[in-house]
Amino acid sequence: MGSLERGATRTANRSGAQQNVATFCLRLRSNSFSGRSEAIRAGIRSLAAENKSAEGLSGVMKAVLLLVHEEKMEKSASNLSHEFEDVVSTHVHSNLKRGKCLEIFVLAGGAERIRGLFKAAKASKKMEYARLVVIP
Repeated sequence: MGSLERGATRTANRSGAQQNVATFCLRLRSNSFSGRSEAIRAGIRSLAAENKSAEGLSGVMKAVLLLVHEEKMEKSASNLSHEFEDVVSTHVHSNLKRGKCLEIFVLAGGAERIRGLFKAAKASKKMEYARLVVIP
């Protein structure tokens, strides 16, 4: 058994960060990465491309923002919806499995405000996942 598999099999009773590392190691093989460094570089490239895409937005636009969070953090998503109500056209909440929730925001308005909402969601430690999809 290699070091990646050994590290990934000891997942019981770990902190959130340790669990994330274990999950990361398990997924390395399924995504054909030769090692952790290659996967981390790919993740950094993806994050940089996402940030560059969000920074390049201007004018009036439409987009969809997807957020995933723990059920107990629902108020944080609601607060974002209220804080940016000028660009939120529709806000849909859905309960997922294992105490997780999905928030879908349909957005329309100034790119600066939409970018602000996206940045606020990403900066919140209460959101596990944030993805902005720009509608061309």
